[in-house]
Amino acid sequence: MNRFVRFRWGVLWGVGVLLLACALPQAAPSSSAVSDLALTQTAVALQQTQVALQLTVQAASSAPTATATVAPSATPVEPTATATLAVSPTTSPEEGLPGQARGNLYCRTGPAPYYPAIDTMHADDQVVILARAAGRDDYWLVQTPHGKTCWVWGRWLNIAGDPQTLPEATPPPAPPAAVSVTLLRQDACWGNALVFSVVNRGPTPIESVRFYIKDLKTGNSYETPAIQRDVFYYCSGQLDTLDPAEDVEVWVDIGGADLRGHTVQVTVKTCTEEGLQGQCIQRPPFNVNVP
Repeated sequence: MNRFVRFRWGVLWGVGVLLLACALPQAAPSSSAVSDLALTQTAVALQQTQVALQLTVQAASSAPTATATVAPSATPVEPTATATLAVSPTTSPEEGLPGQARGNLYCRTGPAPYYPAIDTMHADDQVVILARAAGRDDYWLVQTPHGKTCWVWGRWLNIAGDPQTLPEATPPPAPPAAVSVTLLRQDACWGNALVFSVVNRGPTPIESVRFYIKDLKTGNSYETPAIQRDVFYYCSGQLDTLDPAEDVEVWVDIGGADLRGHTVQVTVKTCTEEGLQGQCIQRPPFNVNVP
């Protein structure tokens, strides 16, 4: 065989070897490489688990602490002698006496007309009588049909049972500018006048007052003069300031009218500052007969 032929076969043999080498499968990774990869994946998983645990702990620490709720006792609570007595709307008879309103009436924060009214009742409304005013028997602490606890005048209540068995309740202090008002008589000074007793029941001096009088028989109206300064009018002059617990007669001029035997409607406004300013109380109108 000549050299050319040998050369050609050598080239062909080399090309075949190269083709076989390219077709052979790649060598599998060594066991050490597999172990390194597994360890790396495990480390990543552990790190993710630690992060998740840390977030869980943080969430738990920031969550509000659970508070145990105590179920209310089935035993009814007996009322105590307090003006702010809280009573359940489902008061049992053992907690008070049943009562019934005899007419339309106010229920107030204290046992007198100068306390603010916080509820109203109508004839035949059912109430629970809870307590009596300390040292008196004309006002009663009741629970109204609307769930309010307040004071009503006993004149307009029918009470089933003996109210003297109820506990005494101490009323709250009277508000500023509170007064009690009583019509005393019709009298003459420079003309006819209706004479009222006014007593300061509040904790501070009263500086001004105004009366509004309406004769329900004739429709005529009368009032104390326009107030320019602190003034309580009476026959012989005026009183600048009405101190706590002080009593004064206030004369309301009715001109030449004679209202004896008439029913008049009275509205009174009192204030702690001059000119009907400061803290004021205006009582709802009330009717009285002129003696």
